[in-house]
Amino acid sequence: PPPPPPPPANASEEEEDGSLVGREALLTGLAGKPHLNGWRVTIGKYKSEGEAKGRYIIRVAGEKLALRRANLRLVPVPGHESEQDSEGTEADSDSEDLLEQACRAHGVAAPVPR
Repeated sequence: PPPPPPPPANASEEEEDGSLVGREALLTGLAGKPHLNGWRVTIGKYKSEGEAKGRYIIRVAGEKLALRRANLRLVPVPGHESEQDSEGTEADSDSEDLLEQACRAHGVAAPVPR
């Protein structure tokens, strides 16, 4: 499949047009389903109307969720500047921290950094 598009210029554009569809993200801040925090997902359809307006549809662990942008920490796209800085260090560090937390929560070993 083709690589996902580069990140949008700003968050308000993301919310209005659903341009995150197809990007990969780590789930974060799920108070009602904390066991899913740290899971890596592909962002699904953006809902612009109805009960789930302004949310992205995510399928994870056999469940279908409608999540706000705030619950999705984007995984940096290789070859593009990160969301936090031009070096990508903060985004990479956050992603690694979430991955380690998820691995511990599921009782598996975290991958060794390259």
